[in-house]
Amino acid sequence: MAGIHVRFEVTPERFLADMAQAAYDVALRHGFRSPFDQVALDLVKALRKVMEEEMQVSEACGSEECRKAMHLDPWSPEGRKLFKEEA
Repeated sequence: MAGIHVRFEVTPERFLADMAQAAYDVALRHGFRSPFDQVALDLVKALRKVMEEEMQVSEACGSEECRKAMHLDPWSPEGRKLFKEEA
């Protein structure tokens, strides 16, 4: 079955921090009234929950077979073909 993974050198904590920063940057552009610290903490908690529910760790990740496999942008036409659209 097709799958998605974060680059091998990116740790879950770094991925979480990068996602939280991206979300925070969007929130800044749109404006909010809560203190920075509270918004940042809430973003990290919400994104961590999604990661815990949707991501898995496998011994196969990082293996030579996995590294040699085709890697596509998940939003590219080729990448989208690997996944069935949910109804």
